[in-house]
Amino acid sequence: MNTPITIAPEALDFTQLIHAGETVGWAEATAEPVFLTRMLDAPAERCPPFRVSALIELVNTPGLSDPQL
Repeated sequence: MNTPITIAPEALDFTQLIHAGETVGWAEATAEPVFLTRMLDAPAERCPPFRVSALIELVNTPGLSDPQL
């Protein structure tokens, strides 16, 4: 088992952490802290191509008849 470490948010560099072809797991709704979501979005264009695995719950969601969904 790896020992958990603490990293200051400003020290996270997703361009160095994400490698080409990897899959990033995306938490559902508000489970992910907003600042981490923004930190991943900001350098996204500089990251190598990667996939995102996201769980989106669509049960009882208004607008499910929208053809874009």
